[in-house]
Amino acid sequence: MAWTPSFWLRKLDLVREEHARATSPELLPTERFCLACELMAFALNSLRRQAQEDGCRVSELLFRYEQATDWLRSRAS
Repeated sequence: MAWTPSFWLRKLDLVREEHARATSPELLPTERFCLACELMAFALNSLRRQAQEDGCRVSELLFRYEQATDWLRSRAS
């Protein structure tokens, strides 16, 4: 069975696009920083939730993602 990333991981491009759109020149540096922190908090909370669902620690989940990425890269070459 092929590995597929979790839902939130597949939607990171949408988060990046929203951040790029929202970080217009009118935003103050502190506003940009706060927005970046909110996005990082979202990602970390999502990782914790995914790890709990999988019955592992966040570090183990990240290791699994790294292994899966390496496996996918090896298949692509």
